Order: sequence, then C-alpha cells, then structure tokens
Amino acid sequence: MRDRDVVSWNALICGYSRNGYDFGALELFVQMLREGFIPSHTTMVSLVPSCGRRELAFQGKSIHGFGVKAGLDLDSQAKNALTSMYAKCVDLEAAELLFGEMVKRSAVSWNTMIGAYGQNGYFDEAMLVFNRMREEGMEANSVTIISLLSANAHPESIHSYALKTGVVNDASVITALVCVYARYVNTELAKLLYESFPQNNLVSLTAIISSYAEKGNMAMVVECFSQMQQLNLKLDAVAMVSILHGIKHPAHFGSGLAFHGYGLKIGLSVDCLVANGLISMYSNFDEIESAFSLFFGMHEKPLISWNSVISGCVQAGRSSDAMELFCQMKMFGHSPDAITITSLLSGCCQLGYLQFGNKLHNYVLRNNLEVEDFVGTALIDMYTKCGRIECAERVFKSIKEPCLATWNAIISGYSLYGLEHKALGCFSQMRVQGLKPDKITFLGVLAACTHGGLVQEGRRYFQIMREEFGMVPGLFEEAMDFIKNMEIEPDSAVWGALLSACCIHQEVRLGESLAKKLFFLDCNNGGFYVLMSNLYAVKGRWDDVARLREMMRDAGGDGCSGVSIIEDCVFENTYGVEAIEENKVKVYGKDFIGWLKPEIADDSVWEDTEDSFSKSPGSETQVRASQDLREEFEEAANGGLHQFDIETGKIVTEWKFGKDGTDITMRDVTNDSKGAQLDPSGSTFLGLDDNRLCRWDMRDRNGMVQNLANASTPVLNWTQGHQFSRGTNFQCFATTGDGSIVVGSLDGKIRLYSTNSMRQAKTAFPGLGSPITHVDVTFDGKWILGTTDTYLILVCTMFTDKDGNTKTGFTGRMGNRISAPRLLKLNPLDSHLAGVDNKFRNAQFSWVTENGKQERHLVATVGKFSVIWNFQQVKNGSHECYRHQEGLKSCYCYKIVLKDDSIVASRFMHEKYAVTDSPEAPLVIATPMKVSSFSISSRR
Repeated sequence: MRDRDVVSWNALICGYSRNGYDFGALELFVQMLREGFIPSHTTMVSLVPSCGRRELAFQGKSIHGFGVKAGLDLDSQAKNALTSMYAKCVDLEAAELLFGEMVKRSAVSWNTMIGAYGQNGYFDEAMLVFNRMREEGMEANSVTIISLLSANAHPESIHSYALKTGVVNDASVITALVCVYARYVNTELAKLLYESFPQNNLVSLTAIISSYAEKGNMAMVVECFSQMQQLNLKLDAVAMVSILHGIKHPAHFGSGLAFHGYGLKIGLSVDCLVANGLISMYSNFDEIESAFSLFFGMHEKPLISWNSVISGCVQAGRSSDAMELFCQMKMFGHSPDAITITSLLSGCCQLGYLQFGNKLHNYVLRNNLEVEDFVGTALIDMYTKCGRIECAERVFKSIKEPCLATWNAIISGYSLYGLEHKALGCFSQMRVQGLKPDKITFLGVLAACTHGGLVQEGRRYFQIMREEFGMVPGLFEEAMDFIKNMEIEPDSAVWGALLSACCIHQEVRLGESLAKKLFFLDCNNGGFYVLMSNLYAVKGRWDDVARLREMMRDAGGDGCSGVSIIEDCVFENTYGVEAIEENKVKVYGKDFIGWLKPEIADDSVWEDTEDSFSKSPGSETQVRASQDLREEFEEAANGGLHQFDIETGKIVTEWKFGKDGTDITMRDVTNDSKGAQLDPSGSTFLGLDDNRLCRWDMRDRNGMVQNLANASTPVLNWTQGHQFSRGTNFQCFATTGDGSIVVGSLDGKIRLYSTNSMRQAKTAFPGLGSPITHVDVTFDGKWILGTTDTYLILVCTMFTDKDGNTKTGFTGRMGNRISAPRLLKLNPLDSHLAGVDNKFRNAQFSWVTENGKQERHLVATVGKFSVIWNFQQVKNGSHECYRHQEGLKSCYCYKIVLKDDSIVASRFMHEKYAVTDSPEAPLVIATPMKVSSFSISSRR
C-alpha cells in the first residue's frame, strides 16, 4: 500500500495477533512507530494479546507504559485486555491493580479477573471475586462458570449454581463440567453427565477417554472409542496422546499398536504431539528401534520430540544412545531445557559418567535451570550414584526451598554413604519446614538406622511412621487381595514383589506357589531363584536350597554372577598374553600386517584356515600358547615399551619413559608416520598420556638401540613435545602418511595436529558425547575413524578454503565448514546377538602406505564378531543405506565374521599381500588361542 494510515496498520497488527504471529505483530508495531504513525486505542487492544506469555512479559509492560505515557484512552476494553495479558504472564499483582482502577466493570471485566485467578490455580480468590460480582448485581454467564471451573477440583457447588440459574444448558458449560468431573472427581459421574446431555461432542468424550486412560482402564477406553466411532467422531491429537500415555502395562501394548494403526489411517501420526506420544509408548516397552524409526521419520523435530526420544532411551537402559542423540540435538540447533537435562542426568547415573554430569551441571548454572526442583533432585541423585556425596550436599544447600523429592534424594544419599546422623538430621529439618514425609522418606531413614546400627532410633522412626502418618507396614494379606483383584494380569514384577514379601514374613507355602508362577513367567531370572533359596535357608531346609541352586544352573539364571568394569583396558595384538591392565602390549615391527624389514619379507599367500596361518614356501609359523608368553612377560618391567618377537615369544627390547628424572606412563605409543614400521632405519616414535603429546627418540646417545640382554633398561629422553593443561583427557591417537596426528579424547572430541606443530590443534571436531576409545586415519589424512563403545564415527577432514583450495583439517582450520559425520552401527538383531556387554573395539582402515591409493575397508571387533564395512559405500553420502535419513546418518551395511571365541584383534594385511585372484588383502583375526585369515571377497 502506498497510502497507509493508522486503520490499515491496526488491521494488519490485529490479523497477525489473532493468528498467533506474536513477534510479527510486535515488529509491525515498531515499524509503525518508525514511520511516524501515532498508535490509537485500537492498536493497544489489538497488540496486547500478543504479549500474553511469560517470555514476552517485558514487551507487554513496555506497551502498557507507552500507552500511559502517550495519553491513550485506556478504557475498560483496553484494561480487560491488559488484565488478561498480565494473568497469562503470571503477574497477578498488576492484574489486580488494573481491575481495581476500573470505575465501571462489565461482565467481561469480572470474567477476566475470575479467569486470571482460575488459570493460575487460585480458586479461593476466584470465588471471592465471583461473590463480589453477585453482590454488585452482575449476573454470571457461561464464561463465568467456565472460568470458575478451570481452577476448581471440587465442582459440585458450581454445578448446583449452574443448575439453578439455567446456565447448565449451555453446551460449553456441560463440556467444562464433564472435563472437571472426569479429571478430579469421578469418571463414572462424568460419563453419566455426558450421556444425559443430548448434544454429545468430541471434547467431552475426549475428557472421559483421557480420564479412563490415566487410570489404566483400557477396557473403558476401547468402549468409549467404539461409541465415538458410532457417532462418526474421530479422535483428535489430544485424545490420542492421552490414550498413548495411559498404555503402560505390557497387556495393553497390543491396544497401543492398534491405536497407532488408527492414527496412521486418519493421518494423526504426522502430528507432532501424537508422534511424541508414540515414541514414549514404544520406549516404555523397550521398543527403542520403533521409537527411533518414528523419530527420524519426523519432518520437523521440535525440542519436545528430542526430549521424548532421549528420555525413552534412558528409561530403556540405553543411555549411550541418549548421549548420542543429545549431541545430534545440539547440532540441529536446539538448546536443552530442564526436561532434557533431567533425562541426561539419569543417563549419567546409569553409565557412571561423572565428567559428563559435571558439564550438565555447569550448563544448568549458566542457564539458571537450578530453580526447577526436579533438576536439583536429579543432580543430587547423579552425584550420589557417581560417588560424589560432597557435591550432592553442595547442590542441596544451594536450593532455597527444597521439595519433598529433593529431601528424599539427599536423605537416601546420606544413607547410602553411611552418614546416618546427617540423614536423620535432614529428616528432622524437613519436618520443621512442614513437609509431610512419604514412604520413600521413611525407606531412606530406616536404611540409615540399619547401616548405622541405630536400633533404638529405628524403632522410634518406625513408631512415628505408624502412629503419626498412618503408614502400616506388613499388610501382607491386603497386598495379596489387591493383586488378585487387579483389572490387568499381573506380570513377573508384581509376583516378584510379593515373593520378596513372603521372604520377609517367612511364608513358605505361599512363596512356593508364587515361585512356580515366576519360574513359568521368567525362568531365566536368577533373582527369583535366589529369593526362594533364601526363604528355604531361613527355615533350615538345606536340601531344598541345593535343589533350587541346581535348578538355577540348569535354567541359566543370572543371580550368582557379578561384574566389575575396568576402564581403559584395551589390548592390541596380545597373542594370548593375559588380559590385565599391567599387561597392555602393543607390537611394532613384525606384525600381522607387515614386516620390519621388507627386503626379507616374501610374497606370502595366506590360507583361509581356522587353525593357523601359513606363508609360502611351506614354512609354518606356530601360534605360541598363552602360558609361554605370560611367563616371559612377568619378567618384564611395568610401565614401559616392549619390543616383542612373535616367532620366539620373547621380549627383545624394553624402554622406560621419563622427563626431568620423573617416570612417565604412556597411554599409547605409535610410529611417527603411518607405515614407518616398514622402514628399518626408523627410530622415532610418538607417545601420548592424559595431557601430553610428545616425540621420542628410541636410540641411546651412541645411536644404538639398547638390548635388555646386554644392558639395564634404558630411559627414553624427551626430544620434542608439548604438555597440555590438565583435563584434556587424551585417550588414543594415530598418524597419517606425512606424520600429521589425530588424537581422540574421553570427552568425545577429535583433534588434528599438523606435522609442523604439536602445541595447538589445527582443527577440533566436537564430541558426540561418548568417549573415543580408539582412532585411526587414512594414509592421505582425508578420513578419520573413531571408536566408541556403541558406534563408530567416520569424519571427513576435507574442506574448501576461502581461496577455493581443497585442504584437510590437518593443514588448515576448518571452523564452521565441518561436515556431518557418518555413524556406523550394528542393526538391532546383530547388536542383540553380540550381547549388551560387548563393545566396539579398535576400528581401523585397511592398510595402505602409498599416496594415490585408497583404503578399501573398515574393520572393528565386537565380542565374537569381526565387522567389516565397505569404505567406498560408507563415505558415499547418497548410498541407499542413507536414504530417508537427515542430519547424522547411520550406516548398517556390513559383513560379519563370527568366531567361536571372543576376538582380541582384527586387522587387514598390507595391500601387497592381496590374494592373486582378488584386489583385497586378507583379514587376520586373533582370538586368545589362535589366529586365522580370511579373504573378504569370498565371505558371504
């Protein structure tokens, strides 16, 4: 428009505001002022509703102030709009002031103020305004009743008033009454009220269905759904989400699948809210792959969707996946909120990731998220379970008004660490503040008394629990009756809880009956066998104890095994050496994949055999037994580098590391460039520890390598290197053909160093959450392969600089030109077959040592699997495996070599040893007692 006036501006602002374009309406208002137009009363009334949310409260106050300063006529219509805005921004004090300034109040004014109190949960205040309204002779209408019902958990009196005044005949009032009865009072009453009204509508029936779903009564949900179909009504997104959230028992999973099918049929499954509900439902039943399929199929992924899938992973015990998704979420530009942080903190508890938990805590402090009670509670729980009770204590003290859950978390934490007096002190403080303890509180308190041997105190708290709070333990018969009368079939968890109670009350006969049910429902759960065995032991029935133990062994029960995890116990080419931390061995020189002196290496042809490997012409190399090597290794010094002769099983040379007279324990050592071990004159190696990257000269002052047989263990002198600040957490590294260095860290970051400087990384790739346990790089430095416990990450280092030149991240800084990596994973079935305790180890490229040649494969070890990817397929972003994937792409195209024992190492031989009729070099696989080779081209 060429000729704009105030009316046209008002019309445009009003249109934006009514259609939810709040920021657009505000921008138009600013533009209107810049062009010299003076806003009118209508402008204020049109614009104020756009500020009706907390994050726009400041803008709303500014507009109010502008109107007052400009002398605009703030009549009752404008003040009603402002009152509603302040109520939505939870500023009731400002709303009350405006309401009090009104000389003449219309029904709209009264309803606005009642609604302001109602929508913020202040029912008593809303009723006071309602009574004042009646005293001043103003009759209530349907809007008044609906406003009152919005904050009322006891609608009977309002229902009675509506019946007397005839307002109840309004369809919107009936709908509001049905919703309140269904949510707060009684679902059956809500259903009767709904059926008594001739004009059935979707909102009322949705409220009833939601109420039944919340109570887990799926039979009535299905009945109401059938009634809805008879009325030609369709579920909306709100009803569907309510139903999905109510599906929590395994017996109802089939109904969940049926509703998912219904949603697909009517097009509801594309709705973001419904998709989130489906993700949560599938996650609750450990169907994580189905949840992933739904999530990655969404065209738009808002923060709530990321929260749903991250929370689902944590609930299903797949916290590593949750960490990975969190990093993807950040790459898509989403900032975590309190819900995200709480889920991730729970994941840290499962994995023991204290370092990641600390980073989340820092984020909470920077973004003022600690004001949320559940975030503080999650932090306390995380620090407690990760062994830092002092940090949990500091978090608790920083919370101004702890809620009951927060008190429970710190009491349980103190109990767990044997700090019984602090736990009991917290219980006393909690009661002084007027909070009523629940069963979880008393569990923590009684546990503290048990750990501390406080018998008298325990009896006193037990008495308080019974007499002051009416919590009567030991209602065994009532529990049995409750289970018998359950609407749904009890599962093994319910029967197991009752069996545990039988152990407490020494009810042998009932315990035997329950054990039969449990052995049928879940015969592989060793915990049930142990419970019954303990019950027999209490009664002195040792023959039955022995019988149960035998049954448990036959069933493969897992009740007697325990596992301790030792981090950083990575072995490469151990050749049967005992796998303990002190025996970490890495072989350089004659290896599976090459020879120390190329001039004496012959053109070997490796046989595809399970028992040994051979080289022509006819000479066979026997695999040394583990005991032979172990005896030799026990005589070696710890903490150094050992040169191993595979054919003799002898350690021929050994070195120690030191700087300024202090011993240094290296985490990893490698050649100064890829393939340098093929050069017999090579003597320079690279070393890595937690925060040190250095180059070592393996010769003594005379230029000769010392041998342990002739001299004492030499100490290697620092010749070049750099010590970084503490906290870099270096874990592993590798070199390119020109000597550039790639370093992987525990925080998941991958750093690239050029050949010119080891002091500062040229490029640092952001971590995806999981620690990098092993790293490899192609000979030309264009691709990096990182290993984590649950996936491999393939990163391209190539980019185009501002001058149009193609470089790698080793020679130039990539900045924001980093491309999205590829993730390599096992599909769910293979992951299950590999076992939850097996992790990816030591992923590597096939071996190339010439420029212009390209690596052909990637190989990694997982338990008894050796997994091989085709490198050309994986790096091809348009490969069919990546179709319909956005953001980080995951590749599942691979081959598997399965061995009958855990695989220690998998390596490709050097390209020169390719089989004559194939361009592929053989793959060599080592198990603890044998070594085998395979031709990849012939594997199926």
